[in-house]
Amino acid sequence: MSENNTLFDFSEQSRQEALAAEVVFDHNLDRSFSYIVPEELGAIQPGQRVSAPFGKGNKKLTGFCISTEKTSNTKGLKRLSKIIDSSPLLAHPLIELAQWLSLYYVCPLGQVLSAMLPAGVKKGLGFVQKRFIKLNCDNIHEAEEIQKKLKEGSKQKRLVTILTINHAFISGGGIESSELIKEAETTSQTLKKLIDAGAAVCERKAVLKGSHELAAVEEPDITLNSSQEESIGQINQKIDESAFGVFVLHGVTGSGKTEVYIRALAKAAEKGKKGIILLPEIALTSQTILRFKKRFKRLAVLHSGLTEAQRASQWHKIKLGKADVVIGARSAVFAPCDKLGVIIVDEEHESSYKQDTAPRYNARDTAIKRAQIENAACILGSATPSFESYFNCKAKKHFKLLKLPERVEKRPMPQMQEVDMSGRRAFMSEFMIGEKLKEDIEKSLSSGEQAILLLNRRGYSNFIYCPECAHTIHCRNCDASLKFHLSDMLNENSSEKLYNTSGLALCHYCGSRTLVPKKCPVCGRQLTMRGSGSQKLEMELNEKFPKAKIARIDTDSMKGKDYRELIEAFSKHEYDILAGTQMLAKGLHFPNVTLVGIVNADTSANSSDFRSAEKTFQLISQVAGRTGRGSKPGKVIIQTTAPDSPAVKFAKMHDYEGFYKNQTPMRDMLGLPPFRKQALVQIRNEKKTRAEEDAAKACETLSSLIKTAQLDIRLKGPFEPPIGRIGREFRVNILLNAANPAVMMSFLSKARFSELSRLSSKLFFDIDPLF
Repeated sequence: MSENNTLFDFSEQSRQEALAAEVVFDHNLDRSFSYIVPEELGAIQPGQRVSAPFGKGNKKLTGFCISTEKTSNTKGLKRLSKIIDSSPLLAHPLIELAQWLSLYYVCPLGQVLSAMLPAGVKKGLGFVQKRFIKLNCDNIHEAEEIQKKLKEGSKQKRLVTILTINHAFISGGGIESSELIKEAETTSQTLKKLIDAGAAVCERKAVLKGSHELAAVEEPDITLNSSQEESIGQINQKIDESAFGVFVLHGVTGSGKTEVYIRALAKAAEKGKKGIILLPEIALTSQTILRFKKRFKRLAVLHSGLTEAQRASQWHKIKLGKADVVIGARSAVFAPCDKLGVIIVDEEHESSYKQDTAPRYNARDTAIKRAQIENAACILGSATPSFESYFNCKAKKHFKLLKLPERVEKRPMPQMQEVDMSGRRAFMSEFMIGEKLKEDIEKSLSSGEQAILLLNRRGYSNFIYCPECAHTIHCRNCDASLKFHLSDMLNENSSEKLYNTSGLALCHYCGSRTLVPKKCPVCGRQLTMRGSGSQKLEMELNEKFPKAKIARIDTDSMKGKDYRELIEAFSKHEYDILAGTQMLAKGLHFPNVTLVGIVNADTSANSSDFRSAEKTFQLISQVAGRTGRGSKPGKVIIQTTAPDSPAVKFAKMHDYEGFYKNQTPMRDMLGLPPFRKQALVQIRNEKKTRAEEDAAKACETLSSLIKTAQLDIRLKGPFEPPIGRIGREFRVNILLNAANPAVMMSFLSKARFSELSRLSSKLFFDIDPLF
């Protein structure tokens, strides 16, 4: 038979009914394709991966079967080459979730389905082949006959005895060969002789590979307060009823939100259901993971810190129903749990839940949708809820606000004190630790206590600057200034006369790095470093507190290191001061920390992002919550040049609701979230003029579609973003704004197949963007 006849069905039988599968592929083609399922391939189900010929060259691509149907119209349809998976990798609820994600986030379904699976699972990792030994008989009586033929006291007889005791017969399970040899205190050669004699058989099986394990920690019994009991009661009612509901758990830092999560997960497990809990920066929340490990024996962990094989092993463990609780970062929202009872998003306000590549989903909103599909409870926990979640409690019937207004054991909230640095800008340009903060650090150290210092900026300095001609060193790929990072990786050689050998200039957008010239390339004068980062903070701390043990924690310092080891060392007081970026603000519990210093509370307050005040309030409140969590009261020093700003003023009073009421009227007036939904359409091209031309065409197309359908959608643009070029691509934005999310989703589902799909530039959609 020719190759064409194996690919297509042109025969008389093509008029008879055959099984056709709808298949989607992991590429930009935003549609499905129909294929004939040859009878010799056997049964197929949605959620299985297939190999199929694609395009004129019939290149074999891997795709996902999303549906099947009997059809008599098979003429010209290609035939599937192979069914890759023996059973569906993705169950129906996850396929339904993927279809919603594809529509809402304007992303091809094949890309969404592919993103739901860890890379290791797609590569077939997670299992290891092991040898299992069985006796070549069916029962104990036959086993005794085998033993009679063996010499008394021999190692072979010992092997048969162990296999008999464990009922390792031909029709049942076996014993893994290395375990059997170890228990019998013999060798593989002895076992081989038993097999060669026909007394035993060896069977190879794929078993889950040894997975990433965490040691459990002892934890005292916890008595709930009335607010916790009330919150758990309402959540458990939904779990009992297998009913969908979203609970925004607004609890101040140290109020016992984690215990509420644990009780909800325990309730789900009691009902035979599974639970998922999402954490931001999971490598930094090892303390939280250890608490869950103590309470749940059947626990799976999914995060990027695992190897591909470990992650795949954990995924298969969940798929096989061997885990009651799944804990992980953003992508754990796709964990293949059956009978989902509850899904929890801790620190739900965190921007790290938003994926920045396709599909650009928000794990918080995805968790809500998954809970709705599977009739599960969804808990969104935070001391500083996003305005969107808080607003939904008042606007949507399925949302319920639960409050934990006090810390556990009635511990006081930390004392907050701002220090006005507006008159000390010259000092702040050279130093970071003011006199008041220095004095309080000294007091903490002399009392045997610990301190945490936050500066939410990486590197040593903000930019490399010439004071003579005002030239700054920029990235060659991006419209952004380079940041100076100290480095001990450089070799001092003959170039030291021309270049600064203490570090490198890094781009925080594209990741490029370069040597730093000592002299300005424009005027030849000496270059200087302006602004401050976490590296400079660490150096200043070492200079001012030479006897203190200081550790820095940010994405640079932690490369190739174990977060957990550093956190554990700090909790054991092996360090006195922990300094770093916003990573410090998340999920850490140190009873001996009595001081938090916010070195510069204005790092995000001056950006063009309309959420900048909200982010500043959240960061101050979250890092402040790291102190006073033990028997000793806590104190927070906030260094700021804007002490009267709402973010600082309300954070100082621990007044979230007051801050929300202060900020939302302006958002409402301007038509900003949470009152209206946003969608960003971005055009990218390496040629600026082409990007601008295509952006104008896209704007015209979208405007026409909105006008024709008479939709309540506002359009702004085209306009250049604050960083107009990243990774050598020029970017032009168009911003859409709608009161009704359903209207926006319907509009974009049509717009994605309009003239926009024929632009020569790259086109990206970002729904509910975080700027």
